[in-house]
Order: sequence, then structure tokens, then C-alpha cells
Amino acid sequence: MAESDKTNLETENRRLKGRVTELERQLAEEKAALRQQTVSLRESEEKFRDFTASAADWIWETDAQYRFTSAHIPENIGRFPWDQLYIDDESRLNWDILRQKMMTQKPFKDVEYGRSLPDGHYEHITVSAVPVYDSKGQFQGYRGTGRNITEQKLAEFEAVEITARLQTVLDTMPAMITLRDTEGRVVFTNK
Repeated sequence: MAESDKTNLETENRRLKGRVTELERQLAEEKAALRQQTVSLRESEEKFRDFTASAADWIWETDAQYRFTSAHIPENIGRFPWDQLYIDDESRLNWDILRQKMMTQKPFKDVEYGRSLPDGHYEHITVSAVPVYDSKGQFQGYRGTGRNITEQKLAEFEAVEITARLQTVLDTMPAMITLRDTEGRVVFTNK
């Protein structure tokens, strides 16, 4: 082999080694960036789970035909939200309104309904959801959350009942009672 060929090969070999070193450096940087993205994604997923857990008792999802694909009550999977089990007649009116809203594929928040369970308990529920679209803008269904607000509703009913009883007691008192706010305005009177 001629001396010039040997020199050319050595030069090419150094250039290739330099290129391999550069590619290894780039690969190491990309691996580090990918590791950081993976950590960020895990943190984001954990944050999402924390927010969801603190905002809702359960999550649910429908397909593009509005049938449950995941639900709090497994027997409701495959059913339409407005045809789920245990819904009482009064709540069906709310679901009729909700069904109309869902058909427009708009988000909704804190829609309340009640249900009588087989064990005789009655639950008050609130649901919220957003429509989901694919990358082409095609509607895919809804993703939502549900909360059992039975204790809150019972407290509200009790407060209304206590207020009505108090009003009855105050209205039957022979003396006039007036309550004023800090600016002297009358906020209550029993006569």
C-alpha cells in the first residue's frame, strides 16, 4: 500500500472515529433528555392522579356513541348514561337535559341526579365531563368525574328543615324580634 493511501486511510479513520465520538455524545444527550422527559411524564401523571383523586370519587368514560366504557357501577358499562341502573324518575329529567347537552358535544359541570340502590340506600351524585376528540377532530366520547354528594345534600335538607322550624317558633312568639346587620339594616323580623 502506498504511503499516501495509508495516510488517507489514517485520516479517514480519525475522521470516522471523531464522527463516532460525536454521535455517541449526541446519543448520550438524547438518552438524558429522554430520561428527563420520562421523569416529567411520570410526575405529570402522578399530579393528574392526585388532582383527579382530590376532585372526584370516581372517573368515567363513554365512547363516541355515548355508551359507558368505564363506570363506577360495572353493570352500567355498555349502557348510555341516561339509561344507567338505579336512576329515579325525578333524576331522569336531569338526564334528559344532560343528554341534549351531550349530543352537542359540549362540556358540562356538576349535573346532579339521585339513585336508589338495591340495598335501599339513596345517593345524590354530581357528574362533570369534557368531550374528547382525536387528532383529526373526530368526537371520541366523554371523560368525566363523579362525586357522591349525599352527605352534603342531607346537610342542606337538614338546614332547610331547621330554618323552617326556627321560623315557625319565631313567628308564634308574642314579642316582635328584629335582627339587624352591622350597618343597621333589618335582615330578619318575625312579624
